[in-house]
Amino acid sequence: MSRPGQALLLVLGLTTGCSGGAAAPRPPGGPGIEGPPRPDARSLPPATAATGGVDPGVVDAAPAPVAAAVPAAVPAGCDLRGDYKLRFRSNGHDGWWYRVRLDGDPVRAEFLDEIFVLQDRPGPGQLEVAAAGCGFTVRSRSGLAGEVALTAQLDPGDGTFTGRLTRTRAHAADERDQVVRGVRERGASAAPACAPAGVYRLSIDPKARWRNVDPTDDRPCRGISRRMGPVLIRVEPLGPALVTTLARPEPPHAQAWSLDHTEARGPCAVALGLQDDATELAAEVTFADGAVRGTARVDHHVVEEDEHGEDLWHCLVDGATITGRLVAPARPPVR
Repeated sequence: MSRPGQALLLVLGLTTGCSGGAAAPRPPGGPGIEGPPRPDARSLPPATAATGGVDPGVVDAAPAPVAAAVPAAVPAGCDLRGDYKLRFRSNGHDGWWYRVRLDGDPVRAEFLDEIFVLQDRPGPGQLEVAAAGCGFTVRSRSGLAGEVALTAQLDPGDGTFTGRLTRTRAHAADERDQVVRGVRERGASAAPACAPAGVYRLSIDPKARWRNVDPTDDRPCRGISRRMGPVLIRVEPLGPALVTTLARPEPPHAQAWSLDHTEARGPCAVALGLQDDATELAAEVTFADGAVRGTARVDHHVVEEDEHGEDLWHCLVDGATITGRLVAPARPPVR
């Protein structure tokens, strides 16, 4: 469960170039908010310092087959350089990021960010370039995921790629071998000027008036905005969409766990719904020149523990103001 200073997990998506009128925030899972069913937060596995909320259970398997790829020079007419990004399924959640950069001469692979759920750290990956076509395989290894391989085929025309992400250890059998699709980013960032890519720090109005969801319960809801701690989100483009995942509070702000639902409201505005192990939020937010502002409905599960056990109650605020700003700009893509 969340504690003071622990970041709330926030994930939202923004389709660039769209337009639409504003609408009242919807609670997570309501009409217009797409995504998997939301479990009751009390049914989620408890987060621990060791796993960051990720269930450490794994399923062992023999190494999954990977499409043939051999070390070779990049075929003529194919330039593989760029930042490759996709989202994949792990531990029952579809929104985990996989990012790898291909650059240099000869081209090399480098993981720029920690892939927390795979326990892959920033650093070099083993790159194999297909003998023909614009294909490649990037391999890595970790104690949690075993042997990990992304085998992909790039479409140089539109910068998209398709392939498979395989791992020999997984939380569930169907996560060991996945069809994946992603984009290669090259040159200037595809993020709109109103929402530069990077990490944003958000806060809920400390003067917002919270109330206990149960009118017969007199346990207090004062100061919940402060108790929730910082809200850090990473904003970045994924093809035509601007996707924002709430990050862990400590640098380098790796992705943390959450369920997310989003809906575009305009070129720089979205309706969003999210849930982590302690909080459900529905909001309308707008980005402008590296800042973000909106209103939200938030249901926060307050937990207190003493010698008698665990005490739980819900505090709710409706129409609270959310504001934020860019605090860590993203590194520019490969030129």
